[in-house]
Amino acid sequence: MSEEENKALVRHYYEELDAAAKDKRGTSFLDDFVAPNFVNHNPSPGFTPDLEGLKQAYNYFLAASPDGYHVVEDMIAEGDKVVTRLIAHGTQTGELFGIPPTDKQISMTAIAIHRISNGKIIEHWSELDNLGLMHQLGVVPPPEPHHRSRPATPRKASLGFRELKLSAVRGLRELQGSAPVAWITGDGEPLAWLLMGYQLR
Repeated sequence: MSEEENKALVRHYYEELDAAAKDKRGTSFLDDFVAPNFVNHNPSPGFTPDLEGLKQAYNYFLAASPDGYHVVEDMIAEGDKVVTRLIAHGTQTGELFGIPPTDKQISMTAIAIHRISNGKIIEHWSELDNLGLMHQLGVVPPPEPHHRSRPATPRKASLGFRELKLSAVRGLRELQGSAPVAWITGDGEPLAWLLMGYQLR
């Protein structure tokens, strides 16, 4: 198949996903688009990476958002692969990974890659904006707006080098796992024992 034919196949695949959901036709239509030896390299949690897992995932998400549909924003083909940038829309009226129904409108962006062989989809990769989805459902609070400000000036150390070094060691023990940074002591000597965010008291 040509690259244009591959793109047409994937576009028709998304159209049928939405049409089958709307008409409640079940999952048998997937056999027309997906190869029996299909491999999903990024399956949803709890689902197997094969055709059967794809069918189960389809039913699961359909139950969570029966009015769901896809909007294809971009599609690029090279060789036997098709890359699609799309947005999935819907209303969460059913349980979704333990989240009770919220009746909230949701939109999730995604990048999907399909590999085509003998006129069918044989492999799939994807990256989904799951964090954005959790924000919309109210499970994860959105980040607070970032305000630019001048970095705080570290408090001038009033201890001598030996005392400062011992204090830094205590800080290292308390804050294990943080990245060490260079520091200047009150005596003007460099000290790399202190940690980012650790202030002498």
